[in-house]
Amino acid sequence: MTSQVIIQAIISGILMGLIYALIAAGLSLIFGLMEIVNFAHGDHLMIAMFSTFWFWMLFGIDPIFSIPLTIILMAFLGVFTHYFIIRKILNSTMLIQICATFGLAVTIRALAQFFFTPDFRTIKNSNHPRKVRNLRYLYWLSTIICKFCMLICIYFIIFIRN
Repeated sequence: MTSQVIIQAIISGILMGLIYALIAAGLSLIFGLMEIVNFAHGDHLMIAMFSTFWFWMLFGIDPIFSIPLTIILMAFLGVFTHYFIIRKILNSTMLIQICATFGLAVTIRALAQFFFTPDFRTIKNSNHPRKVRNLRYLYWLSTIICKFCMLICIYFIIFIRN
């Protein structure tokens, strides 16, 4: 094994762990704040990943730059899910919540398998015509977004204490 393979394995493991942490944070927020057992949480993540893939495949949008489009798409899907499923079972027993969200999960999986087929898909960056030439702009953009989120958190901490 070369050092490049080991470094790549370490980086891939860290990134996969961050994805799992993001999923866990979403699940804890949904169950902790709304008290909804959402079995379709992972399936919504699958839709987000497939939308990023199809933005790249159909329109040539780099996966990093398709993140805002995916966020908007998932926000609409979340509002749709809330108004047509979650809102109706919000005050129901936990068994009804489990059955409804599990049914939603099965429906999303079946539709994804029907439309996207169960084939393995990857995004190849090596031959991509639109490579990111200057990562400095992404660094400044992420810094601005991070500072904005920190200001919002500080505002909510002050708002909640008063």
